[in-house]
Order: sequence, then C-alpha cells, then structure tokens
Amino acid sequence: MRLTVPRVTSVLLAAFAFTLPLFAAVSAEVTLPASGRLVLGSDLLYRTETVLTNHSDETQFVVLELVRDGGVDFIRGFGLQPHETLFLPTGGFPTSPSLQNVLGAMRIRTVNEFEQRETDPTGRIEAKSYIIAERPISRGTSRQEVEGVPAEDYHANETYFLGVRHSPNTGAYTNVGITNLHPTDTVTFFVQFQFQGEPTAVTVPPLSLRQIRITAPGSGGRWVRVYPEWHAPNGNPVRTTPWVAYASTVDTHTGDAFSGARVPASSKFRP
Repeated sequence: MRLTVPRVTSVLLAAFAFTLPLFAAVSAEVTLPASGRLVLGSDLLYRTETVLTNHSDETQFVVLELVRDGGVDFIRGFGLQPHETLFLPTGGFPTSPSLQNVLGAMRIRTVNEFEQRETDPTGRIEAKSYIIAERPISRGTSRQEVEGVPAEDYHANETYFLGVRHSPNTGAYTNVGITNLHPTDTVTFFVQFQFQGEPTAVTVPPLSLRQIRITAPGSGGRWVRVYPEWHAPNGNPVRTTPWVAYASTVDTHTGDAFSGARVPASSKFRP
C-alpha cells in the first residue's frame, strides 16, 4: 500500500526535539533492526512493519538488504516517487519460508541503478521500523517504533539512549541490540547502564547483530551508553568500524514495549 501524505509532527515530539536535538535520520542510507516473523515459543511472535519516505524532489530507487550472520542478502528493490511515503506491512520481507524466524538489521539505500546497486549519495530517505510483538493467548499485541540510523552516524564514537527504564520488581527489562556493519572485522562493544558499574562487553562478528538483556537494581529513568572498543574520549581513535545500536524496554506483565531515543552524547540526563 502506498500513501502520499504530508509529514505531521505531534506537539509532544516537537517540544522534545526543540529542547533536546535528536540525530538526523534523513540520508542516502539508513539501517534499522528487523525481524521476519520470528516465532519465540507458542505465545510470542515478532514481526516488523516499515515506513519509508522519500524526502527528495526526484524519484529515487531504493534497495533493501538484510544484514545477518556474516553476510548481506538482497531483499527487494523499487522506486519511490518524490515525497512519497510507503508502508511495508511485512517490513520489506517476502512471505517465503526462507525468511521466517529471521532476526537481523535492514539496510536501506538509494541507488543509481538496480543492476549496479551503487549508493546514490544525493539520496534523501527516512525509515522507521515498527517491531510488533504478538501474544494472542496471554497479553495481546505491543508495538514499538525504532528510528533508522543514518549512514553518517555509522562511525559514531559512542551512542546514548535516554528514557530507558528498568524495574526488576515489576518484570521490566532492557534490551540493547548492536549491529556490526564491517564486512570482515569482529568488534567488541561495551554497554554501560546507569548505576550498573562496570560496562558489559559484547563481541559482535562482522555483518551480524547481537542482542543482550541488561539487568540492574532500581527503577525509574536510566541512560544506556554503547561504545566500541576503539572509543577514544580524548582524541581521534586509531581506527573506526561502522556500527549501529538500539535499545528497547519490555514489560513482561503488560506486554508493552518501547524504544529508547538516540541522543547526542553531549546531552545530559537526570533520572
């Protein structure tokens, strides 16, 4: 289904963006987490919906690629009319059995030609992923929104997430997912949860996604910091490798889930 609609921003989001500038998400290439009907047990199914917008005055050709298990699989390609918004109810995944029970990252790029699939650096697309958790027997369905990470942020020195909450007494926990976009290098990342103490190391093979569950005492607002092994707070790192990360919180009692907002590292957060 295709929709051509004006972009609407709620008063709440506009106020938040004014006081706390978020990362820009319009780029020639973005990456976001995605799952193709991931079945976990008899009463839990994850799937993805994706909304993709062309912010250019020109028609753009787009390819969707799945990053997982050390490789990149071409999923599909299509054209987007100027300022067109496209809703993909399956996240871009075909309904073939080979892409069932899939968890990875969807890389979306504007390209000059489908045959060559070279990235068009003038492209201006925005993508959002909606992770749907269906629990038809126990708790119904929850839906969380994840912003696509633009290619300009692939080599970030560190990433912070705000608004992540954790309360073990009520069954809430926080997941952090990290995708290593380097084609050959394995990279160790560190995840630091506010008030946790020492960060947790997560080793991610090339072109792969790893997800961990954070546990820590207390409740209320938290920040989560994610950074690669080459992080250099007081100078330029010796090397850099491309990567993206996201955070989400799940309440096991209600089945609700929400995503932590990515914010510049210079922002401050008080719980």
